[in-house]
Amino acid sequence: MIVKERMFERLENLKTLFTNTPFMCCVKPASVSDNNCIQTQLSLIKCYYLNCKSEVDAIFSCSALIGSTVLRVCLWTIGISAFIGNLVVIVYRLFLDRENMKKNYSLFTLNLAISDLLMAIYLLIIGVIDVYYNGVYAWNDQGWQNSILCTIAGVLSTVSSEMSTFLILLVTLDRLIVVMFPLSHLSRGEKSWRLALTAYMLMWIVSITFAVIPIVTMQSYFNGEFYSQSGVCLALPLTGVEQPGTEYSFAVFVCLNSFLFIVIFIGQICIYKSLRKSGRNITSSQSRQRERSVSTTLFFVVMTDFCCWFPIGVMGILSVYGIPIPNEVYAWVMVFVLPINAAINPFLYTASAVLRKRRYRVRT
Repeated sequence: MIVKERMFERLENLKTLFTNTPFMCCVKPASVSDNNCIQTQLSLIKCYYLNCKSEVDAIFSCSALIGSTVLRVCLWTIGISAFIGNLVVIVYRLFLDRENMKKNYSLFTLNLAISDLLMAIYLLIIGVIDVYYNGVYAWNDQGWQNSILCTIAGVLSTVSSEMSTFLILLVTLDRLIVVMFPLSHLSRGEKSWRLALTAYMLMWIVSITFAVIPIVTMQSYFNGEFYSQSGVCLALPLTGVEQPGTEYSFAVFVCLNSFLFIVIFIGQICIYKSLRKSGRNITSSQSRQRERSVSTTLFFVVMTDFCCWFPIGVMGILSVYGIPIPNEVYAWVMVFVLPINAAINPFLYTASAVLRKRRYRVRT
């Protein structure tokens, strides 16, 4: 049901309102007190016997897409920081550091910056829509959620999230080969770069495919509502409410990502052990020192990404078993935790690369 500003006009005798439509209580008539307008997914009979209370959303409000001022500030801060930071990384890699573009690590940072830039664009879209509908969001909610722009925002977020995870998996495997098998033909030369480039292109295709499947196929299952389940256009399986595509969302965002991070974790342990062993047996050369520095930077990139996805995985599993997630926690995960690594990553890998280059010039 579409919420309209004056839809209850002249219903002066209405005293109680039960609804499962979001924001219906925002347009209730004056005769219905706040305590007597119950917004819930439960049936009318259950509400009558259970004395249910209204389910308040922690993200949205009647007047704004982002109801909390703190969340709004975080969204704009992360969005602008991620946009500027990753744009600088892309320009730096393409124009100022072109001599290293055929190195696997530089190729990784370029692709990760592009991926994180998509997340920044997603955040800025949500921020602009919040400003555009400020004061009148309640009766524009359905129109926004069903819009093409909301779908595009959801696709950008999904592609960015999955591509970041795939990239970290690929670069972990690449570092593992370089550190453990430094003399292998897979760890050096043009062949290694071409193989990495092919792998990155394949991962982009896979990530985009995961994102567009809900809007181009299986509409009897997704009902065209995969990205329109929330005002922030995300379909994370965290609410415990059965919605179109819940199983698909759980399989991709929880099961697949958890598996990938297990592989990444094992790879990081192997890299750490190999570097520690080589440090004991061999006097560190300049190239070995560089591999150690790159691997350390990669470890911090992995940890920031893990810290973003671990809470989502835990919340997804809890929701499957019917354990309720507090609205405040859900709000912070959606607006702050998920995209924060997009703003942190550029400072982790590009700043460290610039510092390494300066140290090398000083020594030489």
